[in-house]
Amino acid sequence: MSPMLATQAQANDPSPSWRDSDTLTGDWNGHRPTLEEDGYDIRMSLSWQGAHAFDGGRETGSASNRDVRLSSQFDLDRLLGMPGATFKFGLIERHGTDLGAKRTGSFGRVQNLAGAGLDFRLADLAYQQTFAERRGTLALGLLHSGGDFATVPIVFDFQNNVYSPRALSIGDNSGFAGYPVTQWGVRMQWEAAPGLAVQAAAYEINDDRVRHHHGWRLGFKGKAALLPIELVWKPATNENRLSGMYRLGAYYDSSNEADVLARQRQGRRWGAWLVGQQQLWSGHGDIERGLHAFTQLHVYDRQTAMFRSQVSLGLVQQGTFAGRREDSIGLAFAYLEVNPRRIRHQRELGESHPQVGETTLELYYNYRLARWLALRPNLQYIHRPGGSNRYADAWVGGLTLDFVL
Repeated sequence: MSPMLATQAQANDPSPSWRDSDTLTGDWNGHRPTLEEDGYDIRMSLSWQGAHAFDGGRETGSASNRDVRLSSQFDLDRLLGMPGATFKFGLIERHGTDLGAKRTGSFGRVQNLAGAGLDFRLADLAYQQTFAERRGTLALGLLHSGGDFATVPIVFDFQNNVYSPRALSIGDNSGFAGYPVTQWGVRMQWEAAPGLAVQAAAYEINDDRVRHHHGWRLGFKGKAALLPIELVWKPATNENRLSGMYRLGAYYDSSNEADVLARQRQGRRWGAWLVGQQQLWSGHGDIERGLHAFTQLHVYDRQTAMFRSQVSLGLVQQGTFAGRREDSIGLAFAYLEVNPRRIRHQRELGESHPQVGETTLELYYNYRLARWLALRPNLQYIHRPGGSNRYADAWVGGLTLDFVL
């Protein structure tokens, strides 16, 4: 269907070349801009990831997965005369397997599309309202708690999930749910000063919705509450000041979970983070180009968390060579530290390969073949897969294809 729509659009409209078009399907013979003007913003995308473990780990081998998304946002001011109001609705279909769990035995998922929600499910159902001259924002409905807090946009092109905007250890050690798994919740954000905002939220914790074929269960069955709070600072950007974004936050999870040694129940879990990204310099006076640095630091409750901390550091160069303004290259390091209580317990039991920590390195190049098509090969090195020396260090080659339909 997509090639036919694109061909029809090119035949009836002197649109840009296929490389310069924002989408594979073009402007739908003029219908897409008309819909956007009327308040309907509809977007579609397709992503495919493949990875091959060619040395080390549990065993060598390959795995692949795909992600098809439909996301829409409706401007309720234009449609219903409700100023500052929008409604989001989205669908997603995911399929495949994760090489990390299948081959390398690593903590981190080698392919970030192989996370929770490997099925066809509802991915967005939320109402959002701005107020006080857009200084405040209220959102409620089925939300992605892992996408609202502790996010670092510059890491999206790394394939290993350890660099995910929703840090791996947040998902493992709390009720945070990342895309595409949603939870009923409410989120409030307030701009306290230009570039400075505070946000807080309350989400249900419902493990049932994460399960396979449970993505359409809309009932509220939360067994506990997740309460995060975060301070967000975005320094002003102009020709003399480079862009940046910093987040300091924490969460409280009221779940009644077993402690890290499964000896007793705990009535709470907590965690905190400091994350950010900063442009170090721009390229040839182009603020969209240049070198960016990022960091992610997370710490967790010693009583309940499998991991004590997670830290990642990286560099991303936007605009690589002459004429390649939209290409990028990234290099990152991450370390997952296992909870010392868990390490001590394993040693007391005489475990020959106690889990201490896992280190991951990743290098990628994002080649923009067209505005709607990106080809992104990567190379990953995983030291102590699964946190111990049970398996040899793993080398993984990966490839991601991103289509904007």
